[in-house]
Amino acid sequence: MSEQDDIAALVRSVRARVPMDAAQMLVKETPERIGMVFAELPQMMVERIQANLPLELQLQASESLAEVIENTVGQMMDPALAVFPQTTTVQEAISFLRNHETPQQIT
Repeated sequence: MSEQDDIAALVRSVRARVPMDAAQMLVKETPERIGMVFAELPQMMVERIQANLPLELQLQASESLAEVIENTVGQMMDPALAVFPQTTTVQEAISFLRNHETPQQIT
């Protein structure tokens, strides 16, 4: 099975699951493969799945997704340093920012 066929099968599996289950399945994949899967999904679905991924993996997957999508404005943009799901508490966000190398770069 080629890499492209493998990604296509993974995309089908992700589409068939609710966001939480899809995120649990993707946690086992590399950030690059997650980015390739996200590139094939509607943005709304990607956001819902990302909200259920661990924070570090959210960042890595976002960076990989930006690398996958060529010839877009995303090529000129810096990757997101942090993306928090709506369920993140203020205390969790503050804790993340305190431990981040450059919190002043996060909006």
